Amino acid sequence: MEIQWPIFLKDQNGWMNAFNNSCDLKNHIESIDVEAKEYQGWDNQGHKIELFLEDNEIKIKIFSTTEYLNELIESIKKYVELERPKDKFIYMGNPENISQLFNAVNEHIKKTSLLCKLKNKLIGFFRGKSWIKINGLRPR
Repeated sequence: MEIQWPIFLKDQNGWMNAFNNSCDLKNHIESIDVEAKEYQGWDNQGHKIELFLEDNEIKIKIFSTTEYLNELIESIKKYVELERPKDKFIYMGNPENISQLFNAVNEHIKKTSLLCKLKNKLIGFFRGKSWIKINGLRPR
């Protein structure tokens, strides 16, 4: 059985990443983390995968031919809650289209991150304006 790309890795803290090919994976994952069994992984069909080292090169193999799609979906949902605990994530697509779900999660995380930065800048701006109006002076 062949691995269906992209693959999804979750570290021990619940953070997740998707990798589209083996070169992408090897450029972002360190062999010391592979040795320490830092990651739990799935392919795009929900099959569990295992990372291992062979001649100091990171390799991947199918760990189980059983599909763990629900486990993967739950891990992705927990990841978005970890990243944005105060934001509600609503996904209207097919939850079994894992690539689409993961991309939607990443877009949600990026969008809410930008909105938070903008909100904080606006709050800071208006606080400064209030201070100027009250005191007739400019903040330093």
